[in-house]
Amino acid sequence: MMATGHNEPVLSVRDLAISFKTEQGERILLRDASFEVKRGEVLGIVGESGSGKSITALSLMGLLPVSGRVSHGEAWFEGQDLFTLSPRQLDRIRGKRIAMIFQDALTSLNPVFTIGNQIVEGIRAHQDISKAQATQQAAQLLSRVGMADPDNVLGQYAHMLSGGMRQRAMIAMALASEPALIIADEATSSLDVTIQAQIMHLLRELSLERDMSVLLITHDIGLIAQMADKVIVMYAGEIVENTDVFTLFEAPGHPYTRALLETVPSIEDDKDRELQAIPGVVPEDYDAISGCRFAGRCAYVEPKCRESRQIMLPLDKCRQVRCIRAQNNELEFVHSTQCEASKIALARRKQEAKAKLSERLRT
Repeated sequence: MMATGHNEPVLSVRDLAISFKTEQGERILLRDASFEVKRGEVLGIVGESGSGKSITALSLMGLLPVSGRVSHGEAWFEGQDLFTLSPRQLDRIRGKRIAMIFQDALTSLNPVFTIGNQIVEGIRAHQDISKAQATQQAAQLLSRVGMADPDNVLGQYAHMLSGGMRQRAMIAMALASEPALIIADEATSSLDVTIQAQIMHLLRELSLERDMSVLLITHDIGLIAQMADKVIVMYAGEIVENTDVFTLFEAPGHPYTRALLETVPSIEDDKDRELQAIPGVVPEDYDAISGCRFAGRCAYVEPKCRESRQIMLPLDKCRQVRCIRAQNNELEFVHSTQCEASKIALARRKQEAKAKLSERLRT
């Protein structure tokens, strides 16, 4: 295993493109995606349905459907390009160094095996230990993720558990081999708000406790505010903004990000504020659009936006955006001096969270 410092990325994705075979021919459904996840960092990926969030995650795990393929790009993880590995080589990483928590635990867990059998199988697949040792470790994992009676849960089947308990079991399975990176793909979208908050708090604690990186995929901008350190915003198969979470909310750099934020209520809102809706829908044939893919729904669009492909460029040390008008300083809302303050706020938030966790674990 390759050691990774805090400032070095655990995962570095460069120029990723994903194509799918369709009846009309091959379509590029994701292009020019580049991002990094550092050790102990929570990177949020946010965007509407159909933006390319989930296929990005599936490509990293080698789980794209047979009609899909990585047509370009690299994904460097602990010194290896995931996209060049054979299935056997990928199996040594998948489930051990990179784990994934899926959206619906009930369909992800095997209905004919007990929770204990499934966790033990995962542990023994990557560790040379006895079944009894693996069972003991499984009970410890269930206890750590908040199961009140882990020994009883080991003997239960997925349908016997509540939604929150099933998702905790999935997190326990993901933690079994102490991964460096967990990918959580809409991991709480099927849970009620209270249980969702508990699961997200648990995942954040585990990230701090184990210095583990998390790739958090969601359409919930509120969840991003709560969980993420850095954020990438996706729209129609492209990353349109890459920034830290504080800058995202204080000074969004892309019109789409601004539009997303205007759809979300805040406790600081004036009582007369009307929530805005983004007009239209994500275009189905976005791969055929030669200019800005958001132009058809953008309140700031100009003819030049439709004329040529938009590329990602930095606005400052904290933000990269895919918008020619923002890059040319033509949008007033883009102007910001937030960058340095955001870095300080991020560091302070993490220090305070670690201090609270250490205090709780001591008691």
